[in-house]
Amino acid sequence: MAITEYEDKIRDIVENLDKEEFIFEFLSVYSKIAKSTITKLRKGTNNLSKVPGEYHLKNKLYFKQVSGDTLQAFTDLVSKISKQNVNPRYIVVTDFKNLIARDTKTQETIDIDFKKLPRNFEFFLAWNGIEKADFERENPADLKAAERFAKLYDTLLKDNVCMLFSK
Repeated sequence: MAITEYEDKIRDIVENLDKEEFIFEFLSVYSKIAKSTITKLRKGTNNLSKVPGEYHLKNKLYFKQVSGDTLQAFTDLVSKISKQNVNPRYIVVTDFKNLIARDTKTQETIDIDFKKLPRNFEFFLAWNGIEKADFERENPADLKAAERFAKLYDTLLKDNVCMLFSK
């Protein structure tokens, strides 16, 4: 998937927010997480958490939807996870106004306005097997610009194909 496609798909999810489906739609953007795995998580079959509003997908995610203080909920969840013998790649807490996430491998944490999630898609690229070091070798701005110019070129070519062949 092209870099701009991640951003576009996540923007669609955020703009057409269904709080009950958010985490499943978000995971589906990252294609290395199988649809069957997401379906099982939705049904609760492979959800290792039994707490309503929490989803724990082994080695991938510990997600908690809250209605109050996201920072306190995040701190409590990190503490809870550290006492258990689990190691999700990402810990994510949101109230759909703010989102806090930690990459447990790199120990990086983001605390962002929920609407800015599309601009932070690269934080979660490890779900697609792309580690931050791999991604940073290429300047993301260069990649995005090249992809947008390619889209523009394709659109211009498609719209102007008649002009090219009419001469």
